[in-house]
Amino acid sequence: MGAIDLKSNIGLARIATYAQKNATVAVAGTEVAGFHGACFVLEVGAHTADGITVTYQDSDDNSTWADIPAAKLDFSTGASQDMALTADNDNATYYIGYKGSKRYIGAKITDAGSGDIILGIYVVKGYAKDIPQNS
Repeated sequence: MGAIDLKSNIGLARIATYAQKNATVAVAGTEVAGFHGACFVLEVGAHTADGITVTYQDSDDNSTWADIPAAKLDFSTGASQDMALTADNDNATYYIGYKGSKRYIGAKITDAGSGDIILGIYVVKGYAKDIPQNS
């Protein structure tokens, strides 16, 4: 079997790198319209206080955002909508499948605590609708 061109069938977008405290950050979205599937990847480092939540959102126009209903997200790795980050679930990576149909997806980080955290949120897009043909 010959090699398959994986890079043309996926896309990756970092939508958040966060290392602040006491702030709400609406993360810029990424377009998923060119793909048949998408997955959020949440990487959580150690943190020093509770009060930080992550909420997944989608949009038709990349400006008006709404929380994604839990029925349109796959939380099989232990994550949840409005996930509170605590000492019990830090230092971990979570994969959240998106089953919605909006053009853009993103996330909102709310930090009502007084401690610090380092986290990253990525979107992996797969099953590209138009794959370049190898010559």
